[in-house]
Amino acid sequence: MELIKIYALLDPITKEVKYIGQTRLTLNERLCNHVVSSFRAKLENQDQDFCYLAKSEKDKWIRELKYIRLKPIICLLATVREEDKLYWERFFMKVFEYKLINPEIIRRPKRFNDL
Repeated sequence: MELIKIYALLDPITKEVKYIGQTRLTLNERLCNHVVSSFRAKLENQDQDFCYLAKSEKDKWIRELKYIRLKPIICLLATVREEDKLYWERFFMKVFEYKLINPEIIRRPKRFNDL
């Protein structure tokens, strides 16, 4: 049985939860992946403003933090079974919904409200 980590990315200044995700990786590996992927578009289009190239609000937020030499804080929320990962990810997204920049919050399925 494989276990999945449900994690939060916190703003290092305000300590607010900004993003909820799931991973099989270590938390440090996952955080590094978030930081690296937020800069991929910048490397491909270096002549444009870094904020406008962000693929998502999360990427824009991470770039803004890196600009001031900070990075998100990653925090383990739960370790769950593979078959339960979506339930628990959505559960925590609902708990922190008012602060999140996850795109899933905007386009969540109707059944999400049944949690």
